[in-house]
Amino acid sequence: MSIDEARGKSHVILAIDEDEPGKYWSVLDGLGSMVKAVKLGWMAILSMGTSGVSELIRKNDDKYFIMDAKMADVNFINEKITRKLRSIGFNGVIIHGFIGSSNAPPPLLDIFVLVSMSQGPTLYDKSFSEALSYAKEIKRKGIVVPGNRPDLIRLARESFPMDVIISPGIGAQGGRIGCAVRSGADFGIVGRSIYESSDPVKALLELEKEAREARC
Repeated sequence: MSIDEARGKSHVILAIDEDEPGKYWSVLDGLGSMVKAVKLGWMAILSMGTSGVSELIRKNDDKYFIMDAKMADVNFINEKITRKLRSIGFNGVIIHGFIGSSNAPPPLLDIFVLVSMSQGPTLYDKSFSEALSYAKEIKRKGIVVPGNRPDLIRLARESFPMDVIISPGIGAQGGRIGCAVRSGADFGIVGRSIYESSDPVKALLELEKEAREARC
């Protein structure tokens, strides 16, 4: 599934960051086809290894998988990492915007450029407009803007009318998916609020409903 296909079916990207390999399987098995897109991070690689992550992706090939690499190295290394992630089965990758276009990897995967963090303060907070300018120079599919900062989402959407905007910081970090979507996000990235819920299916359905209604 492409991110554009997922875009028309869902507003939630499921994030899983656990140190128990079985948790990844149980969460995805429990939610099944309701989940259209998944964000994994370094915890998944460290917990399951590249072969374990590759198998997880292969067995869930109806979903779009993003690697939250927060890539921030030089171009030569970033390209190698991107090629390896593609071989594992990922569809997209998140990179830091401050590395600029000269260090950004080639678009072997969908590139999502991070322009602000969901927890701060960080350097991004002092130079958000500059971060947006850096992102514009990078060949990308979309940008990452915190869901608990709807003001930044609105600014980003004005500058990137055609990009896919994905927004972490929903739920456990205080953001509301309805506010994020209303402000211009395409997806809210949600983890613990779903899989730590007593009823993950209900939690996901409620998030999708709030997003469709753009309820803030």
